[in-house]
Amino acid sequence: MRSTNQFTSFYFNRKMKKIGILLITFCLIFAASSWNIKAKDNRMDLFVNGGIMTEFEFVNFACMIGFNLDIHVGDLLMLSSEGYVGVNKFDFGNILILPSVLLNLKFGSFFTGAGIAKWFDVSGDITDFLLKINAGFKKKHIKLTAFIVKRFDTLFSEMIIGITFGYSFKVK
Repeated sequence: MRSTNQFTSFYFNRKMKKIGILLITFCLIFAASSWNIKAKDNRMDLFVNGGIMTEFEFVNFACMIGFNLDIHVGDLLMLSSEGYVGVNKFDFGNILILPSVLLNLKFGSFFTGAGIAKWFDVSGDITDFLLKINAGFKKKHIKLTAFIVKRFDTLFSEMIIGITFGYSFKVK
C-alpha cells in the first residue's frame, strides 16, 4: 500500500519548473482579465468546484477545490480553464496545484472534451504535461464533471479518475 505522501508520485519529476510557473501565471492573468470580458459578452461561465480524485486502484484519494472558467466559442465548442488545489486524504502536508485547459464539444446540456494538465506539488515536484479527458452535464448554475488524467506515455495504465461538482454565481 502506498503512503499518503505518494499519491500521484508516479506523475512527478523535477523538470520544467520555469515553464510550470509561467503556465500558472498565465492562467491567473487570464482568469483575472476575464471579469472585464464577462461584462461585454455573456458567453462565459465561472464555476466554483469541489471534487474528489483517486488512482484507478482506489487505494488513495485526494479532495480538491477550485474554479472553472468556461468560454463558449459558438454553439458547439467550449474552452475551459481549470485551477484546483488538492490535498491527499485531508493531509495538508502534501498540497497539489492542479491547473488544466480543455476544449469541449457541447451536446445541449452535455459536454465532452480533452486537454492538457500540468500538476505541481507545493514541495517542488512538477509533472510532465498530462492528458485530461472529461465528460459532464451543465445546466444553468450547476455543473457535474467526470474526468480521467493520464500520462501521454502510458495511455492504458496509471490513470487517475475523478468527479467534480460546481456552482456558478451570477457576475454583474
